Amino acid sequence: MVFFASGSHELTRESKHTIAAVFKYHARRPEFFGQVGIVGHADCAEEKAGSGLGERRALAVHSYLVELNIPLRGVEIRDRKDLSPLVQLRECVGEPQNRRVERFYQD
Repeated sequence: MVFFASGSHELTRESKHTIAAVFKYHARRPEFFGQVGIVGHADCAEEKAGSGLGERRALAVHSYLVELNIPLRGVEIRDRKDLSPLVQLRECVGEPQNRRVERFYQD
């Protein structure tokens, strides 16, 4: 899981390191993993503005994987917008942990 600054889909140095480490490991052991999915999320304040940041964040991760020449058997990009927050809030305010990209695997 990697996190983003408010209003941004730019990968940080730390995020790039995390992505490279995780996917290089998975690329060495493809028999354990099915199709890769990359899911982008935004916090509710970003989605209220109609930002589309969840999708742009997922695409940024995908682009970085292509740049690294990570072999993937297929990639599904999903935009969950603000529908799956890590931190539930009563009011719609920006929450750093809700601005993220996660990965999943399908058989």
